[in-house]
Amino acid sequence: GFVQEVEKLRIKFGKDCPSLSTTGYKEVGEYLDGKIEKSELEAQIVASTLRLAKKQATWFNRNESIEWCNSTQKAIASIEQYLGEV
Repeated sequence: GFVQEVEKLRIKFGKDCPSLSTTGYKEVGEYLDGKIEKSELEAQIVASTLRLAKKQATWFNRNESIEWCNSTQKAIASIEQYLGEV
């Protein structure tokens, strides 16, 4: 269904729609344009997703203001504390 979704979005918004350049959508667009084979599509999407996840992890790990929670209770307490401060 993903390929059909991208086809419909391209028809409705055009091939240059910024949303269609995001992870997964970009690779399906390349498939639809004949730049990659269907057999390569899944591997390309997985590789792009892993690159994005690594980029996000790097950003989060460098941000010292983020407090990581190891449990649901600690997460809830942190949220409640934040909401009390707002």
